[in-house]
Amino acid sequence: MTNNFEADILYQQPNLTLFKDKFQTEKSDWASVKAKFDGSISTKTTETDGDSTVIVDNAGKCGTLINEKRKEVIDDKKLPNGELVTLWVDGDCDLTGVVSDSSNPVSIVVKDGVIAYNGSLANFNGSIFQFNYERENFLDSWLDVEIVTDEEGNPVLGSDGKPETNVSCTNGPMKLMCDLFNEPENLGMNPDNWKYLPFLFFGSFETRGSYIVDVENGTSKVFGAF
Repeated sequence: MTNNFEADILYQQPNLTLFKDKFQTEKSDWASVKAKFDGSISTKTTETDGDSTVIVDNAGKCGTLINEKRKEVIDDKKLPNGELVTLWVDGDCDLTGVVSDSSNPVSIVVKDGVIAYNGSLANFNGSIFQFNYERENFLDSWLDVEIVTDEEGNPVLGSDGKPETNVSCTNGPMKLMCDLFNEPENLGMNPDNWKYLPFLFFGSFETRGSYIVDVENGTSKVFGAF
């Protein structure tokens, strides 16, 4: 028994190529990897409503979408128990509600999106690989940041000469995580705490597989047990 968990952590490792190590393909060629997956999901879709185009964000339903796509693949391919299901997700993904199923393990890749989880999930039978390629700033996935303006529409400057902002938790797909924004001892409302946050878990998550975050300069947060 030991509590010296810091000894298991390696810092500042040079030349990490996590995507290439896992898929034997350069990250720039991610499309060829995606093409080999059993199914794909985009949590942000474009729909036509009359003469207008509406962007629908289903990141809050990502866990359910994964469950449905996984079942669809198993049924269509008539996969036997134990056969791996590979699913690709484009965009933000709230994993809340994802099924922990022992019959067919699942390998999930999430590209250019944040991942959030709120709750308790035991014995998740699968692995998750999260990476960014075309996106570096994740702020708009978490917070609404509005520049304060005067009556003429000009930005109001603070004492530091920078525009003042109103910051609030988004009403969008990650709203289940809003309680964390309003508690300064956690992450608070400072936008800088959220710009490079790809991964936020609140509760407990136990997996029988692996979890890899391949986001350079990213900072992941876990409140609870992982």
